[in-house]
Amino acid sequence: MSKKNLVICDCEFPYVHYLMENILEDKALSMQVFVCTSWEKVKELMGTRVVHILLLDESCLSMSMEELDSPGQVLVLTRRKEAEWIQGCRAVYKYQHVDRIL
Repeated sequence: MSKKNLVICDCEFPYVHYLMENILEDKALSMQVFVCTSWEKVKELMGTRVVHILLLDESCLSMSMEELDSPGQVLVLTRRKEAEWIQGCRAVYKYQHVDRIL
């Protein structure tokens, strides 16, 4: 079975690095995790790989929605605990425990 590609896009490098490391620690998940700190890097990556799951920081959402080429699932990382949906995408509170994000 091939691994799924998970892309995390957030301009806060320490955050995305920490999130990536914690996801990779879960041996039960069969995923390749890619970290991007800009929307431009995500677009480059989408040109070479299929993106199955995209965790996209809310700050990148406005510039990216028109350019998304039907990735599998888009989840918006938000700083607002109460948000459930943002621009038609499921919202995920970014500062909760990694297990809850997954």
